[in-house]
Amino acid sequence: MRAPLRLATLCLALWAPLPGGAESALPPLADAGGPAWHAVGRVNVAGFDRRRICTGTLVAPDRVVTAAHCVPRRDGRPVPLGDLHFVAGWHKGAHAGHARAVAVHLHPRWRGTGRSELAADIAVIRLDAALEVAPLGFGAAGRPNGGRAILGYQASRPHTLGGRTGCGGVAVAPGHMRLDCAAAPGASGGPVLERHGDAWRVVGVVSGGAPPRTHAAPLDRWALGHLARPR
Repeated sequence: MRAPLRLATLCLALWAPLPGGAESALPPLADAGGPAWHAVGRVNVAGFDRRRICTGTLVAPDRVVTAAHCVPRRDGRPVPLGDLHFVAGWHKGAHAGHARAVAVHLHPRWRGTGRSELAADIAVIRLDAALEVAPLGFGAAGRPNGGRAILGYQASRPHTLGGRTGCGGVAVAPGHMRLDCAAAPGASGGPVLERHGDAWRVVGVVSGGAPPRTHAAPLDRWALGHLARPR
């Protein structure tokens, strides 16, 4: 994997805390830690000299989608797979399942060198065990009849899942989404969701942003193929 160090730094510099009172759980749940959202969890990178978190989403029992800039070391080298963990449904010390990475696939256009690669800020993590957690559905972005939303663990509140509803979105470049709602550090890699009828599905990955907007990489043909690939 080539290192996305410069873009990771850029993304973190652009984040800002969620404004007070603007955070909300997604309907129909009043509690964002409830079982319907156990597929969303923390991507933890841990080692003797580092610890950081991002957000990821289980879309198959052994497969997680997150941001590409979340998975390298700070010096850009690949993280040892044993140091990369996914904790599903993390909520105030409890979780719905845990597994380590056995493989990480970066989007082939990802180099981590600038804004032009925001559309490729996607990584697929294959886990060492299938989790007994209901995955979220996924697909290409479309025209939702129930709006868009984002979910994530912000660094200032790393033990509870937060969310934003009412996120309008427009494409500002090929494959690049800009959402009219803000995120915070730690929410990188979190799902961009579209509601179709009664169901929410993952259509993109949070990459970075500047209030009041969030930039995201939509699931393209490469991502959809890796997420749907059989074990």
